[in-house]
Amino acid sequence: MKKFLILALAFALLAVALPATAQDGTVSMLIRIEPKAGMTDQWEEGVKKHMEFHGQQGDTWSWAMWEVISGDKTGEFTVGTYGHEWSDFDNMPVSGPEDEADGKKTTEAYTESVSIMYSNYMPEFSLPPDGDGPSKLLSIFTVYVKPEFEEDYVNAIRKIPEALKKANSSIRYFFADVVIGGRQPAYRIVIPADSFADLAPPATPFRRMLEEAYGASEADAILDTISRASYGSNSELLIHRPDLSYTPSSTSN
Repeated sequence: MKKFLILALAFALLAVALPATAQDGTVSMLIRIEPKAGMTDQWEEGVKKHMEFHGQQGDTWSWAMWEVISGDKTGEFTVGTYGHEWSDFDNMPVSGPEDEADGKKTTEAYTESVSIMYSNYMPEFSLPPDGDGPSKLLSIFTVYVKPEFEEDYVNAIRKIPEALKKANSSIRYFFADVVIGGRQPAYRIVIPADSFADLAPPATPFRRMLEEAYGASEADAILDTISRASYGSNSELLIHRPDLSYTPSSTSN
């Protein structure tokens, strides 16, 4: 399958709900965690206790937990906080030695590895759905871009929201730049859904939407640019775990 078809598939999926984001910023902090083999239950119990600690400390940030249920990292977890400015991370409401000490006490013994990524949401390249609160599922496509073609890639992607609007498409997604963590340049297409049925491709093929908006020649140019600029991708499906998440109003147990 050509590389542009992988990306086209990402845009051809349907989504209807919003990942948790209550602030006005665009930066997300995403912590990927791999529990030790055979210790996922103990790790989850530790996470619940650590989220209770955040509540006791009066944390004003939300932390949404997602479990990877499809992809190379099935069985791992991602906890994210969304909608921040970069400067927010200089003064996180709950961090530092006490937070680290509680994390060591509650989860460290059951944790195999931890990695952190920062991504920047790009609203001008996105078609976010209406609504608020995390969706049940997140389908995430990460696309790796050749540095010498990054500007071409971004310019091609910029044209997609307008095409979907002209086609009155129900496709909704978030587009983000991976700023820190992992291979770069890389971009993420995040497609929220409330059910597996919502992930079914729409009736109108993605390429036809581009043709209707820009004509056949321009549609070919957009897809060719995406294909030339990208050198790989991966995908995974995440399910929201409200029992392991935290919101400022309460802990979810």
